[in-house]
Amino acid sequence: NMIFPYLEGAKGIQNKFSKPQYTRFIEYDYEKQLKISNEFKIELEKLGVKNKKRVTLGDKDCYIYPKIFIRQSANEIVCSYTENQYAANNSIYVLSLKSDKENDKNKLKYTSAVLNSELISYFSKKTNIIRGQNGKIPQIKISDLKRIPIAFSKEYYNEIVELSDKLQNNYNESDYEKLNSIVYKIYGLDDNEIQYVKKAMN
Repeated sequence: NMIFPYLEGAKGIQNKFSKPQYTRFIEYDYEKQLKISNEFKIELEKLGVKNKKRVTLGDKDCYIYPKIFIRQSANEIVCSYTENQYAANNSIYVLSLKSDKENDKNKLKYTSAVLNSELISYFSKKTNIIRGQNGKIPQIKISDLKRIPIAFSKEYYNEIVELSDKLQNNYNESDYEKLNSIVYKIYGLDDNEIQYVKKAMN
């Protein structure tokens, strides 16, 4: 059985590029999961609950290999890349290639950086990927998250991977602005469009 540091929502991934934070651990024990899940099912049946939710631990391989954690609740896209082993509750999405090859790590770093850009947050708000109506806490559904178009640029690929590493290790506004300016170039925005997005995001 494996024991993982356990991430929970905004407490686990506090900001863009931030290092995961945990206060508890979780034991990855599949047999125990089945036992608890069945007990929970019986309890809910007694209460007359029709939609019986199961207790689930998630995909162990995603926790072991390099990954991107993406917050479900935030008014922007907030994610963080890590190569450390963590588990997360269902308020954090996990994106992993289940590989520790350098090329696959770099793909995740690139994707994390683009997702964290202000342009992608703007796009996600405009297209209702980030849903925040009636003063409720903004939510992102996994099906909507998959609609975000990630443009891969050969010209800027290595530079974005390097910036992703820098921001992950030591976040600063200068490097973040550099990342944003590159992302705008990749998606082909002109100066007027960039200013419009920046104004909207502020």
